Amino acid sequence: MPDKLITLKVKLTGTENGTTDIYLPCSSVQAVFRKNTGSRMTIVLSTDYLEEIEARPDGHLVLEKVTVIDGVESTQELGKVNFEDSRLDRGSRSQKLTLSGTKSLSSYYTSTANLEVVDLAEVNELSTDNLDITCSPFNPILPGETAQVYYPYDYILSDYVIEEISISASISSLVFKITEVAP
Repeated sequence: MPDKLITLKVKLTGTENGTTDIYLPCSSVQAVFRKNTGSRMTIVLSTDYLEEIEARPDGHLVLEKVTVIDGVESTQELGKVNFEDSRLDRGSRSQKLTLSGTKSLSSYYTSTANLEVVDLAEVNELSTDNLDITCSPFNPILPGETAQVYYPYDYILSDYVIEEISISASISSLVFKITEVAP
């Protein structure tokens, strides 16, 4: 069995403000990327990057999945939203920064040609009325692509066009959920 590692990275682009992109070390990420309707993302991080964030008010928040299999690294952009808001939360002992953004552009995910395999060996929960899977983030699927879902022994359950990907990540957990287009 290959040695696998997944990490998520959040990039705040700077090109729109004449500066460089920066990667933000987040303590949590909540994101929903959709094919035909709005997408959204919220991240929480320390206040260490406040000046760099303020220098990129017109940037995009980009969520990337970095997969390392047997020492070979590949990066996949999972989604991108317009950076819209930052909020500083101060507690009695600490403070944190919350960034959020949305994207109403439905043409961001345009590919319907890709056929990706969702292996049920990596599925935690499955509902087959409409495909609703909580699964390993190793599945490479994006909204708009067609997923071919296999039961054990190579039995094809069906082909599904993916409408939405939901991601919830913190330092200790990562949940990756795939939802199909309603028939």
